Amino acid sequence: MGGRSFILIAGLALVTGFIALQLIIQPLVSGIRLDVTQDRLHTLSDGARESVSSLTEPVDLTLYYSRQAGLSLPRLAAHARQIDVLLDALVAASDGKLRVTRVDPEPFSLAEDAAISAGLIPLETRGADRAWLGVEGRNALGDRIVIPFLSPSREAGLEYELVRMIAALDQPKTRRIIVISSLSSVLASPGAPQRPRVLDDLARGAELIFMPRDFASLPEADLLLMIHPWPLTARQEWLVDQFILTTG
Repeated sequence: MGGRSFILIAGLALVTGFIALQLIIQPLVSGIRLDVTQDRLHTLSDGARESVSSLTEPVDLTLYYSRQAGLSLPRLAAHARQIDVLLDALVAASDGKLRVTRVDPEPFSLAEDAAISAGLIPLETRGADRAWLGVEGRNALGDRIVIPFLSPSREAGLEYELVRMIAALDQPKTRRIIVISSLSSVLASPGAPQRPRVLDDLARGAELIFMPRDFASLPEADLLLMIHPWPLTARQEWLVDQFILTTG
């Protein structure tokens, strides 16, 4: 066998062996990720990993980032890349419960209108365009939480801020609604023909608290609903007034 033939055969054997080794190893390491980045961007804290891995319901996040504006703002672009990496790590740890959509709100686009409607706050730049970098979160019940702007100056708390948002959407606080009405005997009966459908809709996502005629205090609640109330006593009027002043 000539020298050139031997080298050719040996080379083919090495390539074949390398491919075979890859085919054997790949299934074993497909779920393993080595983090060699300077700031260990791929590494989640134990608390963050536990929080997203134990999600009970799907949570959807929409990340709004102006990529064109980021070209002239290196610090913002670097922060956006870190957010991307962190979100990918959170999604990977969530077993499919966390879903992320990325939107580029270009100027005068429907995406920018959506960012404005969501309540995001853009970074005003020296140019004509505004730079968006915020996130909107929603759960299956329709609850919504917004981080208007993910500032690079708060980089150290980025993981905490996002995980806290996700956890709040996974375990939303039950809203409490006080109802003062002379029709309580009818309105308090779910499915009653005389009961407005809006009360049934409210009851699906909130606790309705019907007050008796002689109530002398109001419980803590998110909303006060008055439907054809009886003539309130001076004390009851004062309680309603205080609720409006403190809760709105």
